[in-house]
Amino acid sequence: IAQEKMVAATKVLVEKCGDARCILFMTWAYKSKNPLGRKLKGSPLKPDDVFPKMQQLLEDGYRDAAQAAHIDVAPVGLVWAAARKAHPEWELYKGDQYHPSMTGTCLTAVVFYRAIYGELPTKFPEEKAVDRTIYAQMVDAVKTVPAKDDSNKRQQ
Repeated sequence: IAQEKMVAATKVLVEKCGDARCILFMTWAYKSKNPLGRKLKGSPLKPDDVFPKMQQLLEDGYRDAAQAAHIDVAPVGLVWAAARKAHPEWELYKGDQYHPSMTGTCLTAVVFYRAIYGELPTKFPEEKAVDRTIYAQMVDAVKTVPAKDDSNKRQQ
């Protein structure tokens, strides 16, 4: 039911956008256990579900919604999953296990840059929230996840 509601809500959002380009923000799963400590309303997740299961549910939901509405997805959650495997030393989360740290925010920004402009950033940001080496690794991490699914193109 939650996924059906997401698809319906996405279609309404796209209608309201008119000619504007809509991009869904595929979020990331909680770091480990559900930090809220309760079942999420309308979700099959239980408090002890961990990252991989929640990330798969998020991926399925956002992809279904994007395909139904013929729009793109910024696959932030998929990039976070890849980055967690490749760089376990990165602390992507704040202490609450679901909000992004500065590193997580920077990684998210690189994903959105690619989603909006169709290419990866080539300059190191003036606001030096992370060092150059980590930033270069972030750009590489984003490369490991496909930018978009071309079957989602919106009919104009």
